[in-house]
Amino acid sequence: MKIKDIFNFKKSKKNESKLSKEEVINWIKNDIKNLREKAKKSVWEETDKSDFVFIMNKKLIDHSSEIEKFTESEKVFYLCNGFDNEVQSCGGFYSVYILDIGAYAYELPNYFRILGLNKIAEIIEKINQLYDKKLPIDHDEREEYIDSVYESIAEKMDEYYDEYSKLANNIYLVLYDYAIKNKDNFKIID
Repeated sequence: MKIKDIFNFKKSKKNESKLSKEEVINWIKNDIKNLREKAKKSVWEETDKSDFVFIMNKKLIDHSSEIEKFTESEKVFYLCNGFDNEVQSCGGFYSVYILDIGAYAYELPNYFRILGLNKIAEIIEKINQLYDKKLPIDHDEREEYIDSVYESIAEKMDEYYDEYSKLANNIYLVLYDYAIKNKDNFKIID
């Protein structure tokens, strides 16, 4: 059972009125176990698009310390997926810019344009322009600088977050299509 199906499972059970905490935990554990098993085989064999993106990202994360060796296609996939994951689930743009992906803030618009997501690229450019100087590459320096200016740009960041959220549905489908189309350019994988 996929994680996205867990909450619909209750509706399909005819004789039970609710899921127990243990049932939910067991399904999540089984799903994680299944994804780990799938990750052991070639990502290119995966037919579920959501699982494909998850597994591809996991494989790229395993090599992220060597990002300078990534092909452009690998960088596009890894950084755009990472950006979206961080924005959607880990604290919005603030967390993205502080985390490692923030070091690629000025490259991200180009990568999103490669995916055909031009409006998202424009939002990232607007955010980059909020900072009165170029963001430092060094993590600690970048975090210190962002913390020092965040109060003055927070309202605009929230506006851009709202814009992004309206556009960012199903980025995983775009990433899937991009990876399949550029399969030969994924050298780190398999």
